Amino acid sequence: MVQRRATKLSVWYLTLFSLLLWDTGLVSSFNCVKTGPCSCQLDDGTSVDLSPLSSSDVNNPTFLDVSGPTTSDIYSWNPCADFSEGPDNCQNVAVCDIHQNIPNAEYFSLGNTDSVSFTTDDLGQVTISYQYSNNGTQRNSHILLSCDPSQEGNFVPQGPLPDPTSPDYYFGLESKYICKPKAEKKGGISVGTIICIAALAIIVLYVSVGVSVNVFYRKYTGKQIIPNVSFWAGLPGLIKDGFKFLISGCKKSTVYDRI
Repeated sequence: MVQRRATKLSVWYLTLFSLLLWDTGLVSSFNCVKTGPCSCQLDDGTSVDLSPLSSSDVNNPTFLDVSGPTTSDIYSWNPCADFSEGPDNCQNVAVCDIHQNIPNAEYFSLGNTDSVSFTTDDLGQVTISYQYSNNGTQRNSHILLSCDPSQEGNFVPQGPLPDPTSPDYYFGLESKYICKPKAEKKGGISVGTIICIAALAIIVLYVSVGVSVNVFYRKYTGKQIIPNVSFWAGLPGLIKDGFKFLISGCKKSTVYDRI
């Protein structure tokens, strides 16, 4: 009976803790619904919008000829609008790979804004992706967005991964425009606040009514005026037994007291 009561108590605490984590934002959103060529909205109502980083010049993308991990390739990207670079292949694209063959460079499209999509990982970080497909040739570019209040926009190419022949190209973007503004936080009374207020009200009501009954009706004195004093005195032991029960993998104890 002690173990069952302690287990129920532990489950209640875990449930309350989970609700508080969700309310305080420590549990992140996992969907970012596309709202434009460079913006999406998360489940919590906040949004990612890269439009301040986008160039309106079709021949001059915001991130132009940025060096990759190897000296043979450089990359260009414009977050919200297509651009054109080079004599062919990188016309009206969002991301371009320039392979610097000597004496001539080769240009490869890594997708345009029409193919854009947004995904999130387990940490709630957003990745913006583009796709290029033509005559059986497939290339995909994936740009992981990271909040950095000190950066206007830092574009970091990582190149094709996991090997140089892979169709998947990976990049990173560190920017202050990816950080969630405090002003976008939901207003009003939160779920966690309501739970805390309700719990406090129940405790106050329980103590005041219990003490009144014990003092004026039962004529108790001393520590006996505390409602259910024997239960509260034994509560630390119940919690201790509950944790032991959980740590043991919820296995019943086979140890019996000596008669």
